[in-house]
Amino acid sequence: MATSATHQQTPYEITPRVWRDEQPGDEPRLVVSVTFVPRDASERWQDVQLHTVEVRAGDERWTPSESSVSASGDGGFEIKAVGEATLAAGATATIAVTLKTSAGEKQLALSTDILRVG
Repeated sequence: MATSATHQQTPYEITPRVWRDEQPGDEPRLVVSVTFVPRDASERWQDVQLHTVEVRAGDERWTPSESSVSASGDGGFEIKAVGEATLAAGATATIAVTLKTSAGEKQLALSTDILRVG
């Protein structure tokens, strides 16, 4: 079950997900998706840019080889990150995200379990 613990209140419903993609014939990879759906469109962040994303599980840390932010039609956005699968499925992870917005820097720590797909 995904939960979010943020350093500050946000005007969004946040859904963090991390999974280990183990498709036959491909190298395993770790995939991160964090969706942000605005609670009130008048309070949403403007000019959102991803500064950093990192996943921590126990003493291990993971950083993606690719990451992006994409806007959604409801005024929200999604962070996507992909990289080598160095963290184990089943572990409890914290996704540490730093965003830059027109209102300044936003730091979030989001807790979820690493799932296995494939």
